[in-house]
Amino acid sequence: EIFYKPAHPYTQGLLASLPRFDRRTSARLHRIVGQPPSMIHLPAGCAFHPRCPHRFEPCDTARPDLTGDGPHLDACHLSAAEKVRLWAERRRLFEDAAA
Repeated sequence: EIFYKPAHPYTQGLLASLPRFDRRTSARLHRIVGQPPSMIHLPAGCAFHPRCPHRFEPCDTARPDLTGDGPHLDACHLSAAEKVRLWAERRRLFEDAAA
């Protein structure tokens, strides 16, 4: 499920950065900008917020709770519907680039 319905923006970024061997493409791989945070000195709020392209107000200050259903939980302030919309949009962009 995590490969077909990734919820967290970081998971989406990781999956978008994998090369595709099932089709020819000249599109460049997606990259997550910036550096991972120090595990000793995590930033306030969401640990991914300095690198997240979808960050908004609470991400800088409030650590998100684990949410989700089933075995796939994530900690993100985005709504479930917004995460689904963003993943569908990202997949469409990569499929168009591969065409």
